[in-house]
Amino acid sequence: GICIPIGSIAFIRGHEKVNSIEELKNIDTGSAYFLDTTSGIIFIQLKGTYARQMGETDLCGEGDAACISKMIIFTNPGEDKNADCTQRKGVMKKYQDPPLDASGAIQNTKQVPRSLFV
Repeated sequence: GICIPIGSIAFIRGHEKVNSIEELKNIDTGSAYFLDTTSGIIFIQLKGTYARQMGETDLCGEGDAACISKMIIFTNPGEDKNADCTQRKGVMKKYQDPPLDASGAIQNTKQVPRSLFV
């Protein structure tokens, strides 16, 4: 998410507004956003469609087709212009995902021979 001033009213051009972070996580369009005006944070869903060719190294791809730009438009920037939500009580805990662990990972029960790495 991106921290914005508390109470700000904003939208993402070309995106659909959803009503919860859960709804945002369950939509697969790549063009949705969720705005939490109470916590002062906006979440934007991004989904690239550029198919890279083998060996392509240009960051933005051919014709800059792989670069994504989004425009946040504020219709009301809120009263307090402070956009640092890391100091807001409970915000980080509210939206923080649990750390990744090895559950669900492919596990190899055999030792991989060192000769494969030489």
